[in-house]
Amino acid sequence: MRTRLDKVPIAWANLTHNHKNLANALAGITFAVLLMFMQVGFLNSLLDSTVQFLKILDGDLFLISKQTASTSDNEEPFARARVFQARRFPGVLQAHYVHLDRKFWKNTENHLKKNIRVVAIDPDVPVFLDPEINSQLEDLKKDDVVLVDRLSKKHFGPITKGVRTEIEDRMFSVVGNFTLGTDFGHSGTVIMSDKNFLNLFKDEDELNAERKRVELGLIKIDPAADLQRIQEDMRKEFAQDLLVLTREEIIAMERYYWLEGTPVGFVFGLGTVMGFIVGTIICYQVLFTDILNRLQQFATIKAIGYSNRYLVGTVVRQSLILAVLGFLPGLLLSQVIYHIISRLLHLPMNLGEVQVILVLGLTLVMSAGSGLIAARKILDADPAELF
Repeated sequence: MRTRLDKVPIAWANLTHNHKNLANALAGITFAVLLMFMQVGFLNSLLDSTVQFLKILDGDLFLISKQTASTSDNEEPFARARVFQARRFPGVLQAHYVHLDRKFWKNTENHLKKNIRVVAIDPDVPVFLDPEINSQLEDLKKDDVVLVDRLSKKHFGPITKGVRTEIEDRMFSVVGNFTLGTDFGHSGTVIMSDKNFLNLFKDEDELNAERKRVELGLIKIDPAADLQRIQEDMRKEFAQDLLVLTREEIIAMERYYWLEGTPVGFVFGLGTVMGFIVGTIICYQVLFTDILNRLQQFATIKAIGYSNRYLVGTVVRQSLILAVLGFLPGLLLSQVIYHIISRLLHLPMNLGEVQVILVLGLTLVMSAGSGLIAARKILDADPAELF
């Protein structure tokens, strides 16, 4: 009898005996998987979106103020002369600056004003890796013109080439577009020349101060030079007021700030934990109910000599089958929702292998743990008391 019983897929038979209960169970697991994918997706979107601007900048080393916690929320300028001083170091090919600020953009349709990120550069110097932006630098030399990110939020109104609107009450014309995307700190981005940027300041004292400061320095190093040595020399020279970071370091700093320095990362991390807990509860309820309904059958198997280990293994196998069957539709639904959110919000919602493996691992642990907890009912049961 044992040999015959071992050949019967008891775990699968228990799950598929009642199709309605199986469908309800899978719906619950799928919901938990989807919830975890959404939280992981938004967390990755947060981290990816906040560094996409840094990734299009053409620099080997980056200069920022020591007071700066985040380049996307940068309100700590430093002396522009520091950028020029960086040109003196052997091995440095170029050293240029970028102004970063927020200004009010006027929607030409409803006349509402919204904050938009302003990136100001010297148009004679290509500081971007994006060919689309670099091809339009000549246009930025004109007075009162801007390039606008075509993925900026709709509340800015028309942003296509030829649109005329106000930035800080000064009339500007849109001479072109580029593709960047929004993040959790900025709904849109414009690029202009440093000359036009300075024209936005009406107060003479503020204008004079702005001429002398920048928010970001970009250093290009000769490929044949020792980047690490140049970085160490610059750090000694600028130790009093600046950080000298590689591309990888400044991206890591930005990610760390949003993950650990703001409540946003905590919220999405908590959401993932909540999805795990919800899934655990759902899976436990499904398995516990199934055990109660089949307690006599389990008792029969136990009475004929099968060990508690075998019975617990059966329940755990049921839980793992539920995990896999519930994970697949959750994965497919997540891909669809990621695509929709990415198109609507212009945020990078990407489903990579790491996210899939992470959520799959959480789902398997969630289900196996639920199975072990639910199986205690079998361990506590005495076969003699069940007949």
